[in-house]
Parts: sequence; C-alpha cells; structure tokens
Amino acid sequence: DVWRGAIALPRFLKDSDVDAVRGKRVLELASGTGILGLSLALEEAREVLLTDKESMCNLLSKNIEQNGAIIARYGCNVQAAPLDWFCAELDPTVAAFRFDIIVLSDVFYEVGPAQTQLLCDLKPIVVWQEEIVEPLVRTLRTLTLRAASPEHTESSGRDFQSRIEHAPPIYLCAS
Repeated sequence: DVWRGAIALPRFLKDSDVDAVRGKRVLELASGTGILGLSLALEEAREVLLTDKESMCNLLSKNIEQNGAIIARYGCNVQAAPLDWFCAELDPTVAAFRFDIIVLSDVFYEVGPAQTQLLCDLKPIVVWQEEIVEPLVRTLRTLTLRAASPEHTESSGRDFQSRIEHAPPIYLCAS
C-alpha cells in the first residue's frame, strides 16, 4: 500500500522550494515501498538512500530495480539499506551515507480492524505508535548529529548548539 504522505511530501517539497531536493543526497526513513524516495529521485536528487527494517529491504531493492530505467534518466543513484531504530548501531551503508536532508512519511498510523486481523493471522511483532517515538527520536538525533559534524563523530570539538545549527533539515509528513 502507498500512504498519502508519500505522495504529498514530494509535491510539497517541489511546490515550496524547487531546489529542496535538486542535487541533494536524501535519506529516507521507514521507506515502506520506497515511493517517496523514488519520487524524489525523479525530482533530480543526486542520491537517495531508502531505509527500513531488514524485512523490507528486499521489497525496496526490487522496487529500485523495477524503476531503474526511469531513475537512470534522472541521473540519481538510489539504493536500499536496513535501519533499525531499536538498534544503536547503524548499518555500514547508512553510517557511510552523507546526506543533505532526511525525509519520512506516515511513520505513525492507525491500524484498522481488517489490518489488525491480517496482522494477527500473520503473527508479526506489532510495534504500536507509543513504542516507536523514542527510538525514532534517538535515531534522528544520531543521524543529524553525525551529519552536522564533518568528522561524523560524537567526540567532535564543535559544541552541541553549533552542530544542531548545521544539522540537515528533516521533512516529516503524516497523513
């Protein structure tokens, strides 16, 4: 399924600032199908890294491959990598990626009765909204502080306030 925020955020970025994405390196969190990041690739982003939990990375890679010809026309490099908000250690691909902006959409959502039954039938580990807020904020903090420091280390000589002022923008859309 494609959530409305994944459609709305690229439109918003294009309408509000035509250069918001152009030539930028974009990190997408909780990519799901990847439609948000793939859309930004078509808005002339330089690079896009789609991230989600490990179990979603095959789908992301498949969607990147299926859209490869279109993406190539725009000259964007798109790849996928796992990012577990509950794990303090970053995947090497994520840790090495130098990004200019972070995007995420529809991270918080309500599960209706039909989806609840399906989820119960499949018996996955369901993480409710309240349980992901703290790990999400911790992940965003880690990523932005790393990006704000040229050395990408916590032991940088720059003070916290200076690092925050140089942190990349985060665009979040909830529908």
